[in-house]
Amino acid sequence: MTEITRTVQQMVADVDVNDDGYVTVHVAQPLTVNEAHDVARAILEAAAEGERYLAEQNAAAAVAPTPTVAVVHGAPMPGYTATTCCGRDPFKLPAPDTITGDESAVTCGKAS
Repeated sequence: MTEITRTVQQMVADVDVNDDGYVTVHVAQPLTVNEAHDVARAILEAAAEGERYLAEQNAAAAVAPTPTVAVVHGAPMPGYTATTCCGRDPFKLPAPDTITGDESAVTCGKAS
């Protein structure tokens, strides 16, 4: 919960920043002008906290690595050195790629 003054704590049931970054304020009773000013300050503090939270979430999403999708190539036929799908040397395939003898599991875009 956001830090708020004792007066505001008596008048406001809760000022909080939700997981989605929205600020929620629950007022326990009608407020005087001075109390409303205190509540407004507390809301501004909560809004700033919400902005920081959303900025952190957006920054984390921006640097999150994109998962690498491995391609499955067809294993060379006995006596041959090239994959059955794209004719590449299995030892020169990109690191996440794999090979299989099960032609139904081949995901190489050049598979026939």
